[in-house]
Amino acid sequence: MATLTVKNNTGEDLAFKTPAGVVKVKAGATSDLTDKQLSAPVLVDAVASGQISFLPPADEPNWDEIVLARSVLPPIVRGTASKLTQLTTRFEKSRSDLVRLREAFNSARSVVAAQLDAAKAAVKGWPELEKAVQAFIVATEQENAEEKKAKEELKAAEKKLDELKEEDLQTSHRTLEQWYTDRVAQETAVREAREAERTIRKTHENPLVPEVRLLTLAVANLQAIVKEGVIGPEIPELK
Repeated sequence: MATLTVKNNTGEDLAFKTPAGVVKVKAGATSDLTDKQLSAPVLVDAVASGQISFLPPADEPNWDEIVLARSVLPPIVRGTASKLTQLTTRFEKSRSDLVRLREAFNSARSVVAAQLDAAKAAVKGWPELEKAVQAFIVATEQENAEEKKAKEELKAAEKKLDELKEEDLQTSHRTLEQWYTDRVAQETAVREAREAERTIRKTHENPLVPEVRLLTLAVANLQAIVKEGVIGPEIPELK
């Protein structure tokens, strides 16, 4: 029975299930295959993918080998061509889809980038405007008596708490329990004084001041945005 010799081109043992049985080819070794084995689709795919290849005869092939080769090689060639055509067609379609996606992404990105640039340009003059607000409004605000009193009370409460923290019990002749009770009470007094001062300040504060504060933070966040980091770079053209 005529056979053709194939070589395992991989570094691993191969095994193929064919209608004529399992074909095994050890790593780097050769195997003589019959027409039924060579006609199996799995062997055709293995040849097309380069897993195995036909080993040229050492001498002139005999007539049986020629007949066998003329029988099995043409279908392998045509199968390879057919698969190549199918895969190439799929590749070209997918590539075309990818090009459209790229164009759509870059178009959308340019819109987003332009909007970001416009937003940054719109607040470019904010630092100078903020200076004017600080100079003419914030710095010229007059502190009323209620605010002043609240600040003084807070300052006094904080000072008393600091004194308690530094108190030497051996000198003051007080117990630790007395000192701790006073400290807890004074810490409460500081929190209440701080909250009272904050409430009074907000009540009398120019409504523009918190707006300026928030706008300053928003502008800083906007200016810190880097286009490439937020929306990514453009997708380059496919080669």
